[in-house]
Amino acid sequence: MISMREELHKDMMKDNIEVCCYCNTPRNGKNGCCGEVHFVTYKDMERQDQQAWIDSELQFYEDWSRQQ
Repeated sequence: MISMREELHKDMMKDNIEVCCYCNTPRNGKNGCCGEVHFVTYKDMERQDQQAWIDSELQFYEDWSRQQ
């Protein structure tokens, strides 16, 4: 059985959404979000950044599910 973490990683590896390298805000079609203009896709992130991104997503889901 695949874990939620593994499933999320698998899905994100296929995703082409670009996020800011500094504040992790998804690119919105304009230049910059926090004053920087460096963006990267999930699959191009360093491994530790991928893990941090997934941790953040899982924490968001956990917080959301407690409110339901």
